[in-house]
Amino acid sequence: MKLVILAVIGLLGAVANADFVLWDDEQLTVDSSHSSGRLYDQSKAWIVAGASVTNLYAYQTSAVDISAGAVSTLDTYDTSTATVSGGSVYNLHGRGNVNISGGSVKYLDANSAASISGGTVSNIYAYDSGSISVSDGNVNSLRAADASTMNISGGNLNRMDAYHNSTVAFVAQDFRLGGGLSLDGNRVLGSGTLSGEWYDGTRWTVDIYRNDPGATILILPRTEIIGDADLSGYVDDDDLSLLLANWNSGTTWGQGDFNLSGNVNDHDLSLLLANWNAGVPGAPAAIPEPTALLLLIGGLVFVRRR
Repeated sequence: MKLVILAVIGLLGAVANADFVLWDDEQLTVDSSHSSGRLYDQSKAWIVAGASVTNLYAYQTSAVDISAGAVSTLDTYDTSTATVSGGSVYNLHGRGNVNISGGSVKYLDANSAASISGGTVSNIYAYDSGSISVSDGNVNSLRAADASTMNISGGNLNRMDAYHNSTVAFVAQDFRLGGGLSLDGNRVLGSGTLSGEWYDGTRWTVDIYRNDPGATILILPRTEIIGDADLSGYVDDDDLSLLLANWNSGTTWGQGDFNLSGNVNDHDLSLLLANWNAGVPGAPAAIPEPTALLLLIGGLVFVRRR
């Protein structure tokens, strides 16, 4: 009871100290200076020209849309969404969903889902089981840690570090390995300069500074999507069935070993689930059959219990 009371007091204190608080489906256009703002429920805030917010917090299913102005620190929680198409954010803590298509973000750290399709993100840090995709934009530093995943198919890159059991996939063509790098199948070993060509014809180069033994850096042609065991171009229940049929025994991509570790395990299952329904289906039905759904739910429960 004391913990509940303290939590309520803490929430009331945070709300009292905020310049603006949005509840339910309230909406607000912010075009002036504020020290703090909080969003709850399905509320939404638009940050536009003239806005300057020191601390902004989004909870539950709320949404923040930044098209101009400046935010010093933005924290997203639960299933909230932050969309950045312009303006600037110094610190963006993505515990909810993040979409960046423009503007600039100095530091982005995420343990959920984040998509970068434009703009400038100086430093990206993925941790826990975060999943980050980069299809365009300017990125100075990429760091993947824990069991996070990164899918990179475009953009201007500079530096990358892969820690722990993270997985980073470069989806491109005409790969070239500099000194210090070698290949084991599609897996990049060592540290050094990796370059290639995106499918729009743009050349790119990234310096791999750290590549832990437990981490996996992959170079993949466009036809190979992480989780697509049967190379159908789509991650679905067929791929899940292949993975489960080879649980703790498979050693190849076609058997579900997506991080090329030599064993099909919960890490591979997490990679498949992170890309569920990715790609283009070859058949009209994109929804798994009931049996496959039961297997999918069971797999999720298994991963969480571990």
